[in-house]
Amino acid sequence: MKNVIALCDKDAEYRELLATYLIQRSLPGFEVRQFGDPSEMGESFDDSSTVFVFGENVFEENMDMDDYKGPIAILNESGIVRGDNLRNINKFQPAEVVRREILELFEGCENVGKNLVDRKRRTSFVGIYSPVRRCFQTTFALALSRQLSMDHRTLYLNLEHFAGISEMLPDMQVRDLGDLLYFLNADEEKFRLRLSTITKRVGELDIVPPMKAGQNLLGVMNEEWIEMMKKIDGLNQYEFVVMDLSDCVRGLFEVLRRCDAVYTLTRDDNVSKSKLLQYEQVLSLSEYGDVLKKSVKLNVPKIKRLPRNLCEYSHTDIEDYVKAQIQDLLEKRSEHDGF
Repeated sequence: MKNVIALCDKDAEYRELLATYLIQRSLPGFEVRQFGDPSEMGESFDDSSTVFVFGENVFEENMDMDDYKGPIAILNESGIVRGDNLRNINKFQPAEVVRREILELFEGCENVGKNLVDRKRRTSFVGIYSPVRRCFQTTFALALSRQLSMDHRTLYLNLEHFAGISEMLPDMQVRDLGDLLYFLNADEEKFRLRLSTITKRVGELDIVPPMKAGQNLLGVMNEEWIEMMKKIDGLNQYEFVVMDLSDCVRGLFEVLRRCDAVYTLTRDDNVSKSKLLQYEQVLSLSEYGDVLKKSVKLNVPKIKRLPRNLCEYSHTDIEDYVKAQIQDLLEKRSEHDGF
C-alpha cells in the first residue's frame, strides 16, 4: 500500500516548492501528488494511505469531507481556524515544521503502507562513552556526526542527564527521545513516522532532541535501549547512528556491546588515567572484553577554535581532528560491510 500526500493549493509556486521539499525530506515509499483545485482530484486513493492537505484558498466550509478517506489538514493563511475537527497548519511557518505536522497525520491512518526498501547493509552504531569528565565527549560526538552526515545519512542521539543540546537546536522541541521510546511497541511504519516527526535537521544531520528531564533516563530499561537500536536498524534509514552515552544509561555495557565501534575519550592527567584503568578493569571482570577490543581511546588535543553552536562545526579545529577518525570508521565499514 502506498503512502500519499495529496496536496491541493491554488498557489502553484508555493505548491511546487512545498511538494519538492516534501519529496526531498519525506520517507522512502512516500508519494506527493499535486492539485490546483479539489475538482482535479478525480483519481482513486483507495490503494493508498492518504493525507489530504488543502490550501485555505481552495477550502470551502461546505465541502463534503466524507469524500476524502483519510486525515485532512488545512494550510491556514488567515489565522482563522477552518473546518470542524480538521488539523489547521500555519502555511507560512518553516517548511520543516509543515512537513512534520503533515507526517504526524499518518499516525492516525489504520494501515500505513509498508516501505519496500532494498536492504543492502545494516546501520552502523557508533558508541561514544568515557568515565572521564570534561574530555570534549559531546563536542567530539557532534563533530563526528556532522562530518559523517555530509556524505552519509546520520542520526545523533544524546543519552546524557544534562545534554544541553535542546537549547542549541533551531526551534522549540515539543517531543523528545522519551516520545520515541513510547512508540517502541508500535509497528515499523508507525515507529518510522514518529522518528521522522521528532527529529530536527541541522545541516544534513538528524538529531533526536534529548529528554528534557534527564532523570527519566534512569527509568529506561536495558531491553528498551536494545529494542530501540533494533528498531532504528530495521528501518534501513540511516547508515550511521552516533550514540553519545553516559552513566545514566541502564545496561550501558550491553549497549556498548551492541555498538559496532566505540570511542573512549580521555585526558593526560593521573586522575583521568586512573578512572580509565578502573573502567577497563570493570569491563574485563564483567566479561565485556569485546567492548574493550573494539574501543578506540582518544585524547583530544588542545582546541583553540570551539564551535559556538550546532551550525559552526565546520571550519573548526575539532572538525580537522575527527576527519582522521572518520576515514578509519569508513574503512572498517567497507571491509566488513557494517563491521
